[in-house]
Amino acid sequence: MYFIEPDAPTPHLERIAQGSPAWLHDAACRDIKVDVFFPGNGERAQPALEICGRCPVRVECLDEAMDDPTLDHGIRGGMTSAARKQARKTLAAARQAKADAAA
Repeated sequence: MYFIEPDAPTPHLERIAQGSPAWLHDAACRDIKVDVFFPGNGERAQPALEICGRCPVRVECLDEAMDDPTLDHGIRGGMTSAARKQARKTLAAARQAKADAAA
């Protein structure tokens, strides 16, 4: 399935121990194979999106991913990288329109 085997290396958990945000300890993905969140061509993103959908720290994860475009790979905070890129463009356009209206 998607869970990490008990004796398998856990790069995701190692990242938690190496200075990642404290909220990551509560993430629904903490015991899930990282590959699930980086579907290849022709693979479905739905399993990762379902995990994110029930995650208690989804908002924090999405905030981090939206704030840092270098994280535009894979599923983060319940959004695909393409959805995050589009959301950033939409937000930038809205901010620009607001600034133009105020000028």
